[in-house]
Amino acid sequence: MSRFSATVFAASVLTQPAPANALEITASLKADAVVRLGTETDRSQAVLADVSLGLEAEHITQDGWRLGAVASLRAQHDSARRGFARQAGDCPPALADCPSTHGRGLSGALTGLHAVGGLDADTGRGEVEAAYLFVRAPRFELRLGRGPGAAAIEAEPLPGAFRLMRADAGLVDPEGFALASTANTLSTNSAKIVVQSRRLLGFRASASYTPQAQSCGVDVCRPETGAAGPVFAEVENVLEGALSFDHRFRSSGQRWTASLAASAGEAGGPFAAGFEDPWAASARVIWSRGALSAGLGALVSNDGVEDGDYRALSASLAWERGPWLTALEWAGADSDLVHAQGWTLQLGSSRLFENGAVAGVGLRHGEETVPAVHGVQRASDTRSASTLFVEAGLRF
Repeated sequence: MSRFSATVFAASVLTQPAPANALEITASLKADAVVRLGTETDRSQAVLADVSLGLEAEHITQDGWRLGAVASLRAQHDSARRGFARQAGDCPPALADCPSTHGRGLSGALTGLHAVGGLDADTGRGEVEAAYLFVRAPRFELRLGRGPGAAAIEAEPLPGAFRLMRADAGLVDPEGFALASTANTLSTNSAKIVVQSRRLLGFRASASYTPQAQSCGVDVCRPETGAAGPVFAEVENVLEGALSFDHRFRSSGQRWTASLAASAGEAGGPFAAGFEDPWAASARVIWSRGALSAGLGALVSNDGVEDGDYRALSASLAWERGPWLTALEWAGADSDLVHAQGWTLQLGSSRLFENGAVAGVGLRHGEETVPAVHGVQRASDTRSASTLFVEAGLRF
């Protein structure tokens, strides 16, 4: 199995296989840091880090059913954004071409992108990322509690050499202008019910329902609307459906992984009139053979705002040789809501050591065009940045 696979990256400390009526406990730790190299780097953003601690307890019944619980904690130091939500340019509600409600700028219901100031500059955050109970039967799995929705569960991560620095939905954003994410996260990590089938002939399906999708965590955040600044959507009654395929063809040695997902919710709260009911659709496909792997990802959404469509596309190519994994990634996106577009290209290589350590070096270049106020009209500004970085981490 290629090293980019999440099951390998999330190395765990396991107990011995448990017999029926016994309790099996699995613990995992992922800790990573990114160091930006260069004399012009802001000291507060020179080192970014992320730590994830997970715990799973499972009881196996005489009938082979598995009953258990999963909990995970996350802590992170990133740029001044909330999950993916951040300010992208300047488009104040006083201008006719800038979306607003009640005289205040709007943010995307899915992305959280907005073009007015208002988020605080705090760079540290943490959350209970998951806390749910599960039942794993021979033909299905049922989850109840806090965690990812059906779309996120069925989406296999695209090939990449790093955990934090990614062109598509990177866990950290050192330059402060990440715009591309093909992750379908409309339901956030809020409490939900999830039903997942077992894989049959390579196919597996999941469905989930989230009553209130108002979680503000590390990777996904829907902040509360403050007394000033942008208006953030309140999303409720989110339904998700996803279908995935995973199969290795013995005759050719090729492995194909693919997923399709759709999510839809309702706009609620005191500012509901300024939003539309949000929806999102996403797709991913990954091919691998021997040391080579390649992937494509795409997402489209109305972002919960009239004429505020968001589109993202990503691609990656990876080559594994011994303990080394080298990857080339590209991701681009555009938002009609904030009149912004951008892309990121990244090349990097990392090495996995026997003691669970991971270390590598990479180079990336990104560019974005965002709205700006010139006189009394909306114009645009373009900025770009190149970053040389080192990422290192531990897996237990």
